[in-house]
Amino acid sequence: MSQYKPRFVITDKIKRLKGQIIKQGKKGSFIHATNQMYHSANLRDVCSSLAIENASFVLTLPQVTEIISGDYTHYNEEDIRAVQNAYKAYSAIYHRQYESIDVYSIAEMLGAHKTFMINLTNEAGCYRSAGIASAGQNQRNKTSMAKLVSSRVDDLFAWLKTSNEDMLVKSCIFHHELMSIRPFSDGNGLVTRMWTTLLYMQAWFMPIRMPLWGVVQERRQEYHDVLAIPDKADSSTKFIDFMLQAISDARAEFEKDPTR
Repeated sequence: MSQYKPRFVITDKIKRLKGQIIKQGKKGSFIHATNQMYHSANLRDVCSSLAIENASFVLTLPQVTEIISGDYTHYNEEDIRAVQNAYKAYSAIYHRQYESIDVYSIAEMLGAHKTFMINLTNEAGCYRSAGIASAGQNQRNKTSMAKLVSSRVDDLFAWLKTSNEDMLVKSCIFHHELMSIRPFSDGNGLVTRMWTTLLYMQAWFMPIRMPLWGVVQERRQEYHDVLAIPDKADSSTKFIDFMLQAISDARAEFEKDPTR
């Protein structure tokens, strides 16, 4: 059995933010969500997550909406594919009962990656077969790399399923660890943010329309900086701190205007 265990410390600040988010969750907003509200939330998540993923993605929410509406003659082909794929992937949350998605299923996560990256990479739905900075590997090395990545992802999902840590913190750690593994040749952030969304929602900390990734997009550089901290005892701790603050701020925005 794997002895995999992420390294993190639950600081007083993290405890305070957890308590704040739980309090916000109890306060809640119980307005009925219309199909248009879900559609708007879907478009917002698509736009924000793509912008976080790639600094060269500069399309605005109205432009993303145009593409989804079929008016895309004046956009480049790669942006069109990225938007359409991401919209389809997030629609899996909005058009299915999200409770029915097995967040502990690696196969489901691989399926999400395939949806995000179809026609954008030759390895859509597959683990990367090369190192992050490697090129020209032979087939044996590629197979070994895929097996190594698969093993690390298996360990992470096993920890996610069995850890006694509460889901709010586990979600942040999972996000940080999966981004550290970088299991895919492209699209790691897109898949990780979608999976984190599912974990938050299934823990009842995040209303489906909460603008979390919009808040993170506004802090994009800080998000990438904290993810890039070298792997040591405080690396996951600092990311937990960052994400809990973003969740709390996003919940506050949601409470101000749940219909946005």
